[in-house]
This record gives sequence, C-alpha cells and structure tokens, in this order.
Amino acid sequence: MRKVTKKEQALRDRYHAGACKIIESLGGRLVKYVPAKDEVPPFAQYILMTDGGRLNVTVFNDWTATQFARPRLGAPVAGCNPINGKWNHHGPEFSGKGASQEAVDTHLDLLRSELERINARAWEPTYVSVPAAAVDAADLEGLRDREARGDIFLIENFDKAAAAEEIASQVTDAAGDSPDWLRRSSYDATMGKSNLEAYVSLKRWRERVAEQGPSLPSL
Repeated sequence: MRKVTKKEQALRDRYHAGACKIIESLGGRLVKYVPAKDEVPPFAQYILMTDGGRLNVTVFNDWTATQFARPRLGAPVAGCNPINGKWNHHGPEFSGKGASQEAVDTHLDLLRSELERINARAWEPTYVSVPAAAVDAADLEGLRDREARGDIFLIENFDKAAAAEEIASQVTDAAGDSPDWLRRSSYDATMGKSNLEAYVSLKRWRERVAEQGPSLPSL
C-alpha cells in the first residue's frame, strides 16, 4: 500500500472532519461511526431528510457517498442515479501539486451547497398507525414513498418479532436443512427491515409456503 505522507493525512483528516461537521450542522443523524484503525480510514454513516426523501450518507476521508432510499423521488430533485439512487461527491486531490487546504475547503463548500440545494435537514419521522387491511389494499410503492418521506407505519396487530420468528423457524437451505446460522440470519434480516417491509415479507412467505410447502430455500 502506498505510504501516506503527513501532509496528505492532514488533508484527509480535514476533509473527513469537515464533511461530518457539514452533515451534522444540517441535522444529520449519526447511525454508525468507525474510527481509523491501522491503515483502514474512518467512516461515519448518517441519515438526512431531503426534498427527495431519505438520504443515506457515508463520509470517508476522501469522498462522501450518498444514496436516496427511493431513487424515483431523489432523481428529479438531485439528479441522482435513477436506478440505485446513488449521488456521490468525490473529494479533492490529496497528494500532488493540486493538494492544499484551500482545495479541500472548496470541495467541502461544494458538498454543503449541493446538500442545501436539496433542502437537507434532520430526519424527523412521523409514526402512523394503519390497519393491516389498509396496507393490503394500498399501492405498495406509494407506501414505500411515504416511508422515504418519514412515515413509519405501525401496522395494527402485526408483531415484527413474531413474523421474524415464523419465517426463521421454517426457512431451509437448498438441501432442506435448517442450520442455526441460517435461522439466525433469517431472523436478523427480517428484524432489520421496517415494519412495512417485514409485513410484506411475511405475507409473501406465507403465500410461498401455501403454494410450495414448508421446505423452502431462504427468501
């Protein structure tokens, strides 16, 4: 691996600290921070609300990765990738003739202006209680758009933990076995979803079980 000079490291540290400060000043909620260790640089993950819905942000020490939860909402607002919602912001040159504090600050100013352009702000969700029948009858993509705009659905008489346990208790691998790691992985995957997505997963799982029997590969 190429040896990083003290000057370059100082510029990278300046970029990382500056980008995090910008995200936090706009109301970004920190969800994960991993400090530098050995030769692995630090990164920080945030959530922001924007006029294009939820924006997931990861700040590295040389660029800032962002991705809209719903590309179809983010694309008209930010010009992100309409397929995967990616909207990344590359950092400056950290070595060579163009490397300088001024270059870092210029890129940080651009990052701020781009986030301000889409009205980046604090993620402040609204909890919405809804009957399961209403979810079944609604347009799923429309509900997902609402989630990206901050609605957290509390589906009446739906227990996500119970749904995760039901799926995990039935899931099998291609050989028809159900090892502990697979059950745990299935359970964690369902628990990691929103209430809406967990509800949809359970509904689809039950439909597959009814059609194909209980011995199924993992979803």
